[in-house]
Order: sequence, then C-alpha cells, then structure tokens
Amino acid sequence: MRCLAVCYCRNFMCRRMLKFLIFGQLIYFFIPQSMKVYYSPTKVRLKKLYQADSSLNLIIIPGDPGLGSEYLLDFASSCMANFNIWLVDFPGCGNYLKFEKTNYSQYTSYIMEAAQYIEGEKIFMGHSYGAMLLMNSSEVSSIADAIILMSATSMDMVKQEIDAAMFYRDLKSLVFSYQLSPSDESFKNMVISLCSNFFSYKTSGKGTRMISNNSFSHKSFDYFINDFFRNYTIRYKFDLPTLIIGGEKDEITPISLFKKSHQFSLDNIQIKEVRGAFHYPWIENPRETRKNIVEFVNSI
Repeated sequence: MRCLAVCYCRNFMCRRMLKFLIFGQLIYFFIPQSMKVYYSPTKVRLKKLYQADSSLNLIIIPGDPGLGSEYLLDFASSCMANFNIWLVDFPGCGNYLKFEKTNYSQYTSYIMEAAQYIEGEKIFMGHSYGAMLLMNSSEVSSIADAIILMSATSMDMVKQEIDAAMFYRDLKSLVFSYQLSPSDESFKNMVISLCSNFFSYKTSGKGTRMISNNSFSHKSFDYFINDFFRNYTIRYKFDLPTLIIGGEKDEITPISLFKKSHQFSLDNIQIKEVRGAFHYPWIENPRETRKNIVEFVNSI
C-alpha cells in the first residue's frame, strides 16, 4: 500500500469505548482486532474495516453531506463476507479534519485519487449524497470495476421529488432557519428534525439515535446546498456493472423513478427495491439490504 500513511487500532479497550461512544449502546458484531487506517496525499481517510482473503474491495462512501462514515459502521460490518470492506471519510466531514482550507469541490477527485492506492477489483458504493458524488464523476468508470448506488437520485428526479415530497418542503423551511445562524450544532438540529422522513414510525427511534450520535460539519452541507446541488449533473455513463438499490417507501430518493426510466433499462444495471424500507434501507430491512449488496459484489 504505497504512498499512504497508515495507523492501527489494536487496543481492545479503546475499540470498545469507540463503539460505545458512536452508538451509545453495545453492538453485537465482530470488529477486526487490527483496523488499518490509511490517509491519501489529499488527506482522504480510508478505514479498512474488514480484511478478507480476496482481491475484491467494497469501498463505501457516506451520504448526508457533513456527516462522517460512523453511521455506516453497523451496516458495513453486517456485510462482512469474502471481500474487503473500506469506509471513506472526506476531510472536513463529521469529526475528521475540521479546518478552513478543506476544498469541498474536490470530493469527487478525492475519491479517484484515494482509490488508486487500493489494490484489486474496486466496487464503489455510495449512499445518498455519496451516490450523487459517484454519478457526478466522468472518471469513475476508469478506476472502478462496479458501482452500487444506494438511495440515489438525479437532478431531473430531484425536480419531480421536490414537487411531490413533503420532505423537500420541510427541508426548505429548516434550511432557511439554519442559515440564519449556521453552525455544527444548528446543522445537527436541522438533520434530527428531518428524521421522521428518513425512517418508519417503528424504526424512527433507532434511526434517530444512529444519526444523532454522529459528528456534524456544517461547512460541507453549505457547499452541497450552495454549489454542488445547484450544478449537479450525471456524468457517469453507466457503462459498468451497476446496482441501484433503495427503500420501497423512500420518498426522498424514490427507487420507483429509476424503475420507470428507460435510461436505466440496461443489461448491466440491476434495480433492487428493498421491501418496507425508507432512506436508510438497512434500518428497516437489514437482511434484504445485505443480501442484495453481498450477492452483487460476489458477482463481479
């Protein structure tokens, strides 16, 4: 693994405390005793969650601009199979490198640069905003072997969603209030206020805890609203094996819009609708979400 700084988390008690702080409760899945953490020259952090005897790599990019990858740890751990699993953290997101000089507009190129240092086949998986970053890249096909888009959307779809979904009306009002006094704390409060749109009534408590236990960085969200979102366009040519997966009941990024579009009716594209699930499909239906992801990765 050339040209990357690396550190290890070996101490059992430190790992146990980290899990407690992130989730606020005991977590019943296996975390490797030695999690490697790599840093690219542009300070993208790559956490190797699971080492398998395989050249396959699942590289997971978080959504929700301004959050780190902590919220994905539980789900990513449940996907441990016969491939390596990586979690990506961008500088300036979550609790990672909160400094003024973070170049948020370079996130897509950061992904491409960091991935060069991962050997073997690369399957990129983006959730929500992470999926939008992948679709916004014209270069991803040159470095990836497959793509997974979870809870994704396009700009044309966003326009349809804004007209149809109560979420976007709520978001517009909350963003206006947030912009009167932008800070990490007011950003966190805004996101938590939207959690009723993210999860079912039955899972809202669990989902809200997952979100609220994250670190928040409002500057990344500001870039998303003021720059990325306004200029967002799909540059990915959908020329790789691609899995588009989303919750059956997700009104924020409806999977039904992909199913209706002829643009995505290609032999190399699979579209999977997770039954009973919302914007974070593994919360309502972890078994079906995991099954679809693992089967797709193993097919590459």
